[in-house]
Amino acid sequence: MDVLLSCIEDGQSLSEWIVFLTGLIYVYLAARNNPWCWVWGIISCALLAYISLTQYLLYADAVLQMIYVMMGIWGLIRWKSGTKDLNRPIRSLSLYAHIYIGIVAIPLAIFSGYILHQYSAAFAGFVDSMTTIFGIIATGMLIYKIKENWLYWIVIDLVMVILYLLRGGCLAALLYLVFAGMAIYGWKSWSKISDQAL
Repeated sequence: MDVLLSCIEDGQSLSEWIVFLTGLIYVYLAARNNPWCWVWGIISCALLAYISLTQYLLYADAVLQMIYVMMGIWGLIRWKSGTKDLNRPIRSLSLYAHIYIGIVAIPLAIFSGYILHQYSAAFAGFVDSMTTIFGIIATGMLIYKIKENWLYWIVIDLVMVILYLLRGGCLAALLYLVFAGMAIYGWKSWSKISDQAL
């Protein structure tokens, strides 16, 4: 409760409002399978990287946001490079593929969290690293139109809500809460599209 009250009292900067609004546009367009989502995502992520680094000391998230910028450029190129990629069918991964992802990603996140914990003043380095590693994976899945990316995002976004609330980043927390809601919408939307393609 104290965290919420301090968020309301402190207010948010103009840059945080820009991150919030551009992030909303990004996720809405991504859930609608619109390639212009990547432009808005690039703007939102670049600014959030700066804020995460300088204000919230979420170093892994700052790195993740810059990776999102690069992946956003990649996603824009792939989705706008022609009808072949734009019309790529939405597909699913097997349970075994997700298990393999976990086997690879979790040790990487633990190692990254250990480095942050030992050698920096990062806040919640292990949790921040976990969301970073799985966020990179989920973004790659989005680029290649793998439906389960939205399930990954639901979990990641809810964890990020807690991290940003604990750091006083109310707008960022609200943005991630909306992201989680949009990820649910994205899951339903992409499931409907993929079911119609069968």
